[in-house]
Amino acid sequence: MIKKTLYFGNPAYLSLQNKQLVVKLPEVEKNDTPDSFKAESVRTIPVEDIGVVILDNKQITLTHGLMEALLENNCALITCGSNRKQSNAAWITFAIGRKHGAKRAFYGAN
Repeated sequence: MIKKTLYFGNPAYLSLQNKQLVVKLPEVEKNDTPDSFKAESVRTIPVEDIGVVILDNKQITLTHGLMEALLENNCALITCGSNRKQSNAAWITFAIGRKHGAKRAFYGAN
């Protein structure tokens, strides 16, 4: 199966629920909009369908449980700096399949 690449360039709350990545938008959450509209703005994506997640905003919040689930499903997690390039302080993190004998590998962006 072809895995999805997800790009987040705006503020977002990312979490894990029932093996699904849950995306909530802070603008909608903090607004005085009706609860029905807030519920419709929440999106879910099965973690097993995700191959790459690119985080390109300083106001993105994600949970440790989500990061763990992404790594367990061999997903690359990439963070970018304010200049839209991979940050020198960022880490590209991905999991290597267990059949290759390693669980995880971490590479610095230097």
